[in-house]
Amino acid sequence: MKVSCKKRINIEDLDINVLHDGRMDVKNTAKYLDCAPNTLRRYMAMGVSPPYVKIVTRIFFYKNEVDKWVESQIENPAIMKARLKKLKEDRK
Repeated sequence: MKVSCKKRINIEDLDINVLHDGRMDVKNTAKYLDCAPNTLRRYMAMGVSPPYVKIVTRIFFYKNEVDKWVESQIENPAIMKARLKKLKEDRK
């Protein structure tokens, strides 16, 4: 996933629902990451998404873990590219 750092966006301006313990559902996490929910689900299936927890049938991401994941993508995007390339090769 290419992380864009064109401008800083205030989370309060995005109308994202973050629960009191810092959890966000898939829809709100996708909005926070500026991607489609299906893209986020595809990353989950490929094993390259931010860490998440599954509670019964619902999936949640902790905002602080999402922020750490984004920082790791900014610091070393080659890791994500290498993992995606390996996953594509494994599927062949």
